[in-house]
Amino acid sequence: MNKKSKASKDKEAQIKRTNRPPGKYFRTIFAYWILFRILVSYTWFRVQARFYGKSGAANLLKRKHRRNAKRIRNGITKLQGLFIKVGQLISILTNFLPEEFRQELEGLQDQVPPHPYDDIEKRLRDELDGTGPEETFRDFDKRALAAASIGQVHAATTLTGEKVAVKIQYPEIETLMRADIRILRRIFNVLERWMPDQGLSDVYMEIRTMVVAELDFEKEAQSITTIAKNFHGRPGFAFPKVFSDLSTKRVLTTSFEEGIKASNIIEIDKANIPRRELAEKIIYGYCEQIFKDGFYHADPHPGNILARLSKDGSPEVVFLDFGATARVSDAMRKGMAEIVQGGIASDTQRVLRALRAMGFIAKTADPDVYEKIVEFFHQRFHDEIRVESLSLKDIRFDPSKGFENLADLRQMDISFSEFTKQFHVPKEWILLERTFLLLMGLCTELAPDLNPLDIIQPYVEKFLLGDRDPATFVMNAAKELLFSAISLPGEIRRAMGSLQKGNMEVRFSNLDYNVDTLYRLGHQLIYTLLGVFSGGLSLALWDRGHHDLGITSGAVSGFFLFVLMGSMWRERRRRRRIRRKNLKNNHF
Repeated sequence: MNKKSKASKDKEAQIKRTNRPPGKYFRTIFAYWILFRILVSYTWFRVQARFYGKSGAANLLKRKHRRNAKRIRNGITKLQGLFIKVGQLISILTNFLPEEFRQELEGLQDQVPPHPYDDIEKRLRDELDGTGPEETFRDFDKRALAAASIGQVHAATTLTGEKVAVKIQYPEIETLMRADIRILRRIFNVLERWMPDQGLSDVYMEIRTMVVAELDFEKEAQSITTIAKNFHGRPGFAFPKVFSDLSTKRVLTTSFEEGIKASNIIEIDKANIPRRELAEKIIYGYCEQIFKDGFYHADPHPGNILARLSKDGSPEVVFLDFGATARVSDAMRKGMAEIVQGGIASDTQRVLRALRAMGFIAKTADPDVYEKIVEFFHQRFHDEIRVESLSLKDIRFDPSKGFENLADLRQMDISFSEFTKQFHVPKEWILLERTFLLLMGLCTELAPDLNPLDIIQPYVEKFLLGDRDPATFVMNAAKELLFSAISLPGEIRRAMGSLQKGNMEVRFSNLDYNVDTLYRLGHQLIYTLLGVFSGGLSLALWDRGHHDLGITSGAVSGFFLFVLMGSMWRERRRRRRIRRKNLKNNHF
């Protein structure tokens, strides 16, 4: 009995190979060291780029991106804690990172090293009134099934014989979270100096809010129960059952759900699960959650969705890990409908009200600036909209004629920095966008020929219209547009609105240039008059015999003539310079 079998030795060796994250002092120094190396890398690139051509500098920059992305990923894996969650979220939620960074950080989803079992046992005893796994469960597997940034999952069997999955937070996670949040805030402050127009402070706040929320397992248990209840009567979906007596704020025990990861195409094919039907069911399940229930599972990465065959042989979708959930608020629901109606009816104020209600207008935004921006792009898109029938799916516009480049901002006399300060993407929309991006990626792997919009379209129409018929919706919007056009043309209405607000501006083309030209012409006229007067006076004095005064007066006349010729020569050069500058701007 004292002799251990090879299997038990392998099991113990795997448990010992696990590691815990470094302490807060080391992780602080290590995080700043990685940041320092990355900043030095890009600073050195600026020097190197001067000796490369355009294509050479672009290739060099890509290599820098890949090298720094690997540094970040390796650092995140070593530090663990909040940084893993940050890497996962940033890889999806932001669009300011180069593609090389997103590709590297996406690999963090399922590659988190587990903690030593001693840490897990200690946390269980603290949470379950001093009783350990041996007293609480009939059997408890010391090897982790999966490890995430804030906790890991172990398989177990209850005293009544039910197989369960036990998710346990790491003992030091609260301390590490507080330290990591401080580090992360400082790093984002540094990065914001390098990228001031990317809204990094908002990204930091959203990440902080989402990560802190995921630490509450009681909230996750409520989310599982709520969504499972919403799906009562919808066949083809399964959810874990929560064991409340074995769960706390830091420990969550649920029924163990068998299945194959939805991204494991080989195993799904071996199990004879029809992939297209599975993909359709996953999309259908999310449409029911988002557009009907208004409460949805917001983290559909492949590890959180399992596939299996139901008793009748059809695919069954199993949802796991409800740490990230979100609601579609009434303000967001009504705002979307208002934007569509306001867009069709050419009612910019209606669109603005909807954007404010949905939280897209920043609190510190300048009304004059964001109204000008929304008005400009609303008019741009409205010019391209065409309704081909009485259905929302037949409303078309040409996005290629939208925000094509920064020339649009120059037309509005607005800088890019001003543009980014006017708008804020709310957390609700970020989570919704992230969910759809992950969902579309997963379904593309399962069924590349499937068009998800065919399934989503009816839900979107119902979501936006409620009980109204699509034809009635479009007709009402068309009537509003017709009445608006009959009452006053759009340009006059906007001018009247600006006049009422006291914001009417009268602009003259090339006013500075014309004023400067008039100023120079005035000087030339004065020089001419003084020269003519001095010349006439010189002739009069000469005829009367005052030769000395006549010569002096003639010299003065010559001086003014010389000044006049110099002024005319400078004006000619100025015009040529302005003409060349205009030609250059038009060329670019």
